[in-house]
Amino acid sequence: QHVLAEIQATFEKKGFRKGKAPLDVVEQNISPQAVIEEVLNHLLPKE
Repeated sequence: QHVLAEIQATFEKKGFRKGKAPLDVVEQNISPQAVIEEVLNHLLPKE
């Protein structure tokens, strides 16, 4: 849920203002790869 909320903040979809789309709409319109990348970015330390 936390990762989806982070993706939601920058998500753009016609009919919604940037970052204002409901989580279910975000979840239906992003790829599983995008979620995995965001999780890895959150878990792995940045150099």
